Amino acid sequence: MLDGARGRIYSSEEVAALFQFHRLSSITYRLQRTPLSQLGQAILFTLRA
Repeated sequence: MLDGARGRIYSSEEVAALFQFHRLSSITYRLQRTPLSQLGQAILFTLRA
C-alpha cells in the first residue's frame, strides 16, 4: 500500500494494524449508534466476524 503524502510504502504489519484499527473504530461507532435492544446481537455478530 502506498502513502502518496509521505511517499513511502507500508509494511504488511502496518497495513494490518491500520486495518484492525479501522475495523475496531467502525465497530465501536456502530455500537454507539445501536439501540440497547440490538446491542447483544451486534456484539455476537462482531465476535463471529
